[in-house]
Amino acid sequence: MTAEALQPILTNDDFVDKLRPYLPATAEELPPTEQLRGTVTSPQFQQAVSLFSSALQSGQLGPLINQFGLGEDAVLAASSCDMEAFIKALGKKKESDAASKKVEEKKSEKKSSEKGEDKDKDKDDDDYMAVD
Repeated sequence: MTAEALQPILTNDDFVDKLRPYLPATAEELPPTEQLRGTVTSPQFQQAVSLFSSALQSGQLGPLINQFGLGEDAVLAASSCDMEAFIKALGKKKESDAASKKVEEKKSEKKSSEKGEDKDKDKDDDDYMAVD
């Protein structure tokens, strides 16, 4: 992975804005594009990418990916040394997690509204109780 290969995405303002929260803090305030360019061209980033790529190409990354709970597709892709399938599997996992979160939020909202209705019903029942 080289800075030249990444140039198209490094100049995409929408992409850079999405990555901004994940960029490391710098001593000087740089525009996000310059900050990202500095990060991906740094020796530390290049070393990290190289190590990850080697681990993925070895086929031995599958168990680790499984422990991180990144999904069965990501585990299979990592075990078969397929970087493209691995990246796609991570994207599918993210979409799946987002959909699950929405479903859970809707369930939570429904339960909250049902509890409110139950309280109103209890109040109505109290209105019909006789006082001696």
